[in-house]
Amino acid sequence: MWVNVQSSNIDAVGYQDNRLFIRFHGGAEYAYDKVPREVFQEIVRAESVGSCFHNLIKKRPEKYPYRRLN
Repeated sequence: MWVNVQSSNIDAVGYQDNRLFIRFHGGAEYAYDKVPREVFQEIVRAESVGSCFHNLIKKRPEKYPYRRLN
């Protein structure tokens, strides 16, 4: 499920059933709901994974509710 990415802050991303998973280098894992597959693919392909994640997901908690997994 996890895809390793090159990022100063994000270790890996995953996707399943309209849910985006983010694992940070420190080990914290979060799940973001209602994320379209196209958004996941855009994040994985981005030149800056962290910036793309921040702009598309992190800034929009009302659109993509999230929870910490660990």
